[in-house]
Amino acid sequence: MAIVMGTKIIAPYIWGWIADHTGRGMQIIRLAGICAFIAFAGVLLNSTYWWLFIIMGLFSFFWNAQLPQFEVNTINHLEKDTHLYSSIRLWGSLGFVLAVIGVGALLEQYDIAVLPVYLLLFFGLIVVSSFLVPAKNND
Repeated sequence: MAIVMGTKIIAPYIWGWIADHTGRGMQIIRLAGICAFIAFAGVLLNSTYWWLFIIMGLFSFFWNAQLPQFEVNTINHLEKDTHLYSSIRLWGSLGFVLAVIGVGALLEQYDIAVLPVYLLLFFGLIVVSSFLVPAKNND
């Protein structure tokens, strides 16, 4: 799991630089989401140490590209109403808490082996939702 935290140090800067120089933040979010989904699907194929090390490295490199870019897009949509950003983050945090409680309840009913499938489902929903959000560049 340390590799997930390690890529958090590098990936946002790389993806942020690409987004700044191309002006295609939402396309990067969508691409990163698709790549993270595909990479995470690799956990279903094998469970050896080095396989999971590589898969988690790839997954987290793309996963850590999404949130900072999505925040930029959100702030750009708010324009002069940036004071509303905290409310948006609050609802995101509440959604996260509800998702964790929901998955916890499911794991009480089913074996922990289904967790990667649940996570893959959530990652797929994130990809789908990224196509519902319009791009808003800071002109």
